[in-house]
Amino acid sequence: MDLIYIIREYWPMFARGAEMTLFLTVTSALLAFLIGSIVAVMRIGPIPPLRAAASVYIEIMRAIPLLALIILFLVALPKIGIFYSTTISAILTLGIYTGAYVAEALRAGFRTVPKGQIEAARALGMTFRGMFLNVLLPQSIRSVIPPMGNLLISNIKATALAGAVGVQEIYWAAARVNFDSARSIAVFTLAAICYLCIALPTGFLWRKLEARMKIVR
Repeated sequence: MDLIYIIREYWPMFARGAEMTLFLTVTSALLAFLIGSIVAVMRIGPIPPLRAAASVYIEIMRAIPLLALIILFLVALPKIGIFYSTTISAILTLGIYTGAYVAEALRAGFRTVPKGQIEAARALGMTFRGMFLNVLLPQSIRSVIPPMGNLLISNIKATALAGAVGVQEIYWAAARVNFDSARSIAVFTLAAICYLCIALPTGFLWRKLEARMKIVR
């Protein structure tokens, strides 16, 4: 059977690809959460220029295809003297791109906080920082757990686009093995299994986290 042959002969390459996929997922997700948190605060903050800048960033990221952005980062920045590896390029691009969606998810969570509590915080003389840390963030964090899980799973799948620029993740390994073996169905079936082995446990653990947060609520 072709699949057994591919597993036996090329499993180490797929294993290394899976390690890189995990690395890209974790690092880019952390970067996306950092960027998204900053942008979300800018988006709801009291300073109009920052609100406008956050809105422009979100709209631009949502309008540009991720693959085009990855290639743009890889090709354009060296032209102005900024050089880094394809792996760093993929992490930055995935983080910056996903950060826009994280910002919108967080902003939607902030809007679940009753307006009366926000007005009460203002009446007590709280600064925006104090209101954010003591009123908005604690009450909204639970409501954004489900969309954050969806974004994390999407990020796992989006790492496949990094293979298009030479990052040695699962899709890159599958493309190389397919070129060597000419067994497309078996090769990409194994690639799909590798993605499932990452995405399914991640989704299961995230649902556990979501259930735990609901219990505490």
